[in-house]
Amino acid sequence: MAIGRGKLIRHRQYSAAGGARGFSLLEVMLSMVILTVGIVALLALFAGSLATMNLAQKDLIANQKMQDALESIYSARNTGQTTFDSVQNVASGGVFLAGPQALLASGPDGLLGTADDDTSQPDTLILPGPDGVLGTSDDVKIVLSDYKRTITISPVYRAGGALNPDIRQIVVTVTYPSPELGLRTFTVAGFISRFR
Repeated sequence: MAIGRGKLIRHRQYSAAGGARGFSLLEVMLSMVILTVGIVALLALFAGSLATMNLAQKDLIANQKMQDALESIYSARNTGQTTFDSVQNVASGGVFLAGPQALLASGPDGLLGTADDDTSQPDTLILPGPDGVLGTSDDVKIVLSDYKRTITISPVYRAGGALNPDIRQIVVTVTYPSPELGLRTFTVAGFISRFR
């Protein structure tokens, strides 16, 4: 310590080895390992987020195609395009195919999931391209070849166990394979009556 003009002045002491103490090689290596682990964790989180966004789009498509099939059945009955008696699976005398079917463009009857569907044309989804405008040359066409739809139409029974001839239950199931989660399944159910 030195005294000058009435004030105490402290001098910093330096080691003979060369100045102020810095980081050791071990500390630098340890901090690099911690930083690397953090960056790898962030990259994994980012990859997981991208996979989830992709899955969300496919889930949305499956939900929409499920609703479309159910609504087409209601619409066909309401417009007289088909009769209530034909709103059954083929085995019961109706027009709807049983079991999982590829999503195809509807045939001349306008109904999805029937024998006259166009087997040469899988159902597609068209999204706006980079310009954000639908109907331009840069639109994105998604072919829905990995989706399957099952339409099951069942009789409904009254409380006493007797068949109700005027109501049927419709169950539409859409599935698609996901590499991350296996087979994804979406189901909607509704009832249709003979009366509008």
